[in-house]
Amino acid sequence: MSGIKQNKANSVSQKGDKESVISFNQVNAIIENAGSGIYIVQDERIVFHNTFFSNLTGYTSEELRGMNFLEIVHPKDKKLIKLLFSNNFREINLKQSRSYTFRVSHKNGDLKWFKSNVSLIDWNGKPALLDSCFDITLQKDIEQDLIEEEQNFRLLVNAFEDMVFIISKRHAIIQANRSASDCLRLAENQILLRNFSTFFPDSEREGVRNAMVQAFAGNRVLISGNLETEDGRLIPVETRFFSGNWSQKEVVFAICQDISVRLEAERSIKMSEEKFSKAFDNYAVMMTISTLDEDRYVDVNETFLKTIGIQRKDVIGVTSDELNIFPELHRRQELKQKIFNEGKAQDLETTIINRKGEELIILFSAELIDIQDNLCILMVMSDITQRKRAQEKIERSELRFRKLGELLPEMIFEADSAGRITFANNYLISFFGLSAQQIDGKINLSSFFDKKSQKIINQYIANSKHTPHFPSTELMAVKKGKHHIPVLTHITAIMENDKVNRFMGIMVDITIQKLQEKELITAKELAEEASKAKEQFLSIMSHEIRTPMNAVIGMANILLQENPKKSQLENLTTLRYSAENLMSLLNDILDFNKIEAGKLKLFRSPFSLHSLIKGLHTSFKHVASKKGLELRMNFDKNIPELLISDSIRINQVLTNLVGNALKFTEKGEVAISVKLVSENQRSALVYFSVSDTGIGIPADKQQMIFQEFTQANLETTRKYGGSGLGLAISKQLVSLLNGNLELTSKFGKGSNFFFTLRLGKTKTSVKKKTIDSEEIIFPERAGKPYKILVVEDNEINSMIALKFLKGWGFMTELAEDGAEAVEKVKNGEFDVILMDLEMPVMSGYDAAMAIRQLDDPVKRKTPIIALSASAMLDVQTKIFSIGMNGFILKPFNPQDLKKKIAILLETVN
Repeated sequence: MSGIKQNKANSVSQKGDKESVISFNQVNAIIENAGSGIYIVQDERIVFHNTFFSNLTGYTSEELRGMNFLEIVHPKDKKLIKLLFSNNFREINLKQSRSYTFRVSHKNGDLKWFKSNVSLIDWNGKPALLDSCFDITLQKDIEQDLIEEEQNFRLLVNAFEDMVFIISKRHAIIQANRSASDCLRLAENQILLRNFSTFFPDSEREGVRNAMVQAFAGNRVLISGNLETEDGRLIPVETRFFSGNWSQKEVVFAICQDISVRLEAERSIKMSEEKFSKAFDNYAVMMTISTLDEDRYVDVNETFLKTIGIQRKDVIGVTSDELNIFPELHRRQELKQKIFNEGKAQDLETTIINRKGEELIILFSAELIDIQDNLCILMVMSDITQRKRAQEKIERSELRFRKLGELLPEMIFEADSAGRITFANNYLISFFGLSAQQIDGKINLSSFFDKKSQKIINQYIANSKHTPHFPSTELMAVKKGKHHIPVLTHITAIMENDKVNRFMGIMVDITIQKLQEKELITAKELAEEASKAKEQFLSIMSHEIRTPMNAVIGMANILLQENPKKSQLENLTTLRYSAENLMSLLNDILDFNKIEAGKLKLFRSPFSLHSLIKGLHTSFKHVASKKGLELRMNFDKNIPELLISDSIRINQVLTNLVGNALKFTEKGEVAISVKLVSENQRSALVYFSVSDTGIGIPADKQQMIFQEFTQANLETTRKYGGSGLGLAISKQLVSLLNGNLELTSKFGKGSNFFFTLRLGKTKTSVKKKTIDSEEIIFPERAGKPYKILVVEDNEINSMIALKFLKGWGFMTELAEDGAEAVEKVKNGEFDVILMDLEMPVMSGYDAAMAIRQLDDPVKRKTPIIALSASAMLDVQTKIFSIGMNGFILKPFNPQDLKKKIAILLETVN
């Protein structure tokens, strides 16, 4: 109160008026007796307070005097009060309202809520805050309790599955639970403040509004209807309305229960009853309903009436005893007791006699049901007479099967669905050394086999539902004494009702067959070894014959080029002709061996058929001329220029046929004819024929001549010679080309050999070679002549090769083995290498590979031509695989070698 006294003294001194002193006393009395706490704050400190304020805070006047006001403010509100007090109470000046609530910390630690009404005053010439405050802590506690109650209520209703709405007197929704949002598929803000009746169809809204009016009048109302969602979906609901209070306001609570499930259940029950009624009347099995106590029929279905052969009026109200269709009626009481105790009886068999006197076997089930508070028995009966008859038939069949199984010389068995043996014939029992008592379900099928076979059997049993048949499979059985016996095993799963009922199978001892198979394999291996030995023998013999023949033919060719005398010319020509015939025979034998072994491969590539036929005609026209024969060529101009096939083999066949025609024709002509049969975008069908006016072939010999080493007769062989391989080889070559070599012939008048081939078409051009087959010219090169390295260990063969090469104008050098050849290539320069393959120290194969791996990029690309006495296909395949450029077979034709060298030199240049 000191602050007031000081102000009072100042007023007296200023005014000097007694009435003024009385006024201040009156003010002090009013302040002290006011029913609120009054205090003044200046510069955040309490400069004045009344006793009531001291009581509100729990502090004494001495403690409050000069105290910083923020010390009594609760920590949560200090920031707000500091803001209000700052800048001479600027924030309070800006606001229209001068009423505030804030929290205070009582001296004893309690939290108090104050409601303040403030005014800004002048105190000792400075701004100050005058506050009249009230303790509203109790009011706040009540409000908090109400908030908590409403929150708890909200949590409670949110847990309801039913939809809960709180509705104001204006029928607006002021609160809705989560179920309402979920069912209506709306957010809470989309529901609140909407008229509750708008959530119902137009036709139901008036009834909803009336229900809310009645509820506000204090009545509890229940209505049924449909809530309508935004997308037009209807939710059937039962809605209960009752009044209550919410946030101190009168409201109506509406609880909507979704009755979709209940309506569906009611509908299902109704449908179920209808279905039962229909099923009862139309079911394919017999059904009856009779009373439990008197056994009197209440209802029966049509199937029962038809099966028994009676009318409904003769059954309803009649007892089973009176109906007289059950021969075993004495079991009725026993059945009734079982049904009464257990509620039902299932899958029992009995017999009934229909009005025709036929005895039917019945499978029935019975159940206790309630019909209008009366216990009745529902009986469902199936006529299984046919099934029983069929089952008996199956049993008789199985008996026959078992008897038959005893007579068969194989092991017969039957097993249950788990694989346990239930039947085995005597042969199986004796085979495994068992007794009949050991069988009957005590032995598993897999125990007959070794571990590997057991896994196979067990896997089959596990998957037999999906794979019922176990095809004949070789397994290993184990007899007593651990003897392993191969058995061919076949098993079939017998299915019933989509389940494996049992297995039936057979085992056959294949010991003898396995021995025979082993002997056959051994025989096959021996035959293959013999065939391989034959092939090796032919290869070796070919090499051994070709090597000296190369010398013979080579020397004959050299001597023929050295202008021999006329008398010598005839001898040399005969020598060369004989040697070439011998080589032709050797080539035929090798070709036949390749075909027989299935190792002859075709190499299809683009070629000119016209050029091939023309070359063939040119090759044979001198032979024909010498015999005084005319060799005609008939070539169809419509045949495409380029075709695809193995031109070498086509040429070989035609060469054989033309050679034979000229050989067996003494006068007249030989004609080569090629015609187009048909064509499409991808291929052309071409007809080939070689006809002559020769000796002809008797009709009974025409098929025989295509056999190897065969001619029409011995006289022909003596007169004309030949091995009898040419036509056999030609026949098989045409077959490999997908054709068929045929003939027409008249003995003494001539023959016509013909075949048709489908040849592929192509637009790819074939590069024309500048090297002519008759006049071979090597490409010119300025400076020094071409240099060729000859790699050959045979002195005669090297001499022949060197003579020809020098005669053609080449510089030559000789290496006697592969190692020497590699060194010469490293240290010298060569344009072509002629490489023998079989040599001591280093073979031609190894030498070629070593050259191809040289560091010098020019030397490692030097063209290499293989010279080999082996005509085997694998030799030719190997030389090209290691990078050689060509192949010449010994004995070589000088012109072939010359042409091959010329082509390689032209390619390099």
